[in-house]
Amino acid sequence: MTNNLLDWFNQMMAVRGTFTWIEFSILFILILVETGAIFAGFIPGDTILITAGSIAGIHHNIGELLMLITVFAIASWIGDAINYYFGAWLVRQVSRIGYIERHINGSIFQNLTYHFNHRRWFLFVFAGRFVPFVRTLVPLTVHRLGLDFKSYIGLAAGSSLTWALVITSIGYFFGHLTLPHGMNWMILGIVLLGFGIMFSNKTFRSKFINLFVKI
Repeated sequence: MTNNLLDWFNQMMAVRGTFTWIEFSILFILILVETGAIFAGFIPGDTILITAGSIAGIHHNIGELLMLITVFAIASWIGDAINYYFGAWLVRQVSRIGYIERHINGSIFQNLTYHFNHRRWFLFVFAGRFVPFVRTLVPLTVHRLGLDFKSYIGLAAGSSLTWALVITSIGYFFGHLTLPHGMNWMILGIVLLGFGIMFSNKTFRSKFINLFVKI
């Protein structure tokens, strides 16, 4: 799937035009599904934001950047709202499956469930939004921990906007640079690989979760 997305982005770059409404709609749906469907964490959300932002940078189009930020922020916010209720219901239905049960009730999340520091809702929602896979579990976790929907959706709106603004702008910055051909993609690839390696490490994830437990 990642290769197909990259091919699609490369085709848009070859045209050297601006994003169409169809392309904005596809990007909206991808981020909505990545956030709202709890088992769609394989969709590379951060890669989509950075790559789309870099294309806007290559176009030198600030209006396009602002539109992308708006599309991504709204899509992730709606996805969080869906995941809060539907995701929690779905987890209850499929938690009998061993792999899924271990995924959502592993030692890391058990620690979070029983020892969560309720003074760190803000940090948990905002920090979780920037971590692949974890951001999909944040709505489920806050639901399980008792944060009401009205409070959560307000935090989710702020975290979604911040995520879209920061990640897409990073892509825009690299795309806007005048670098040798292909160099900006190489830099982006190294950055994404570094984040992927870091968050794939179980010890690092455990330390991340420990930021939100009682001391």
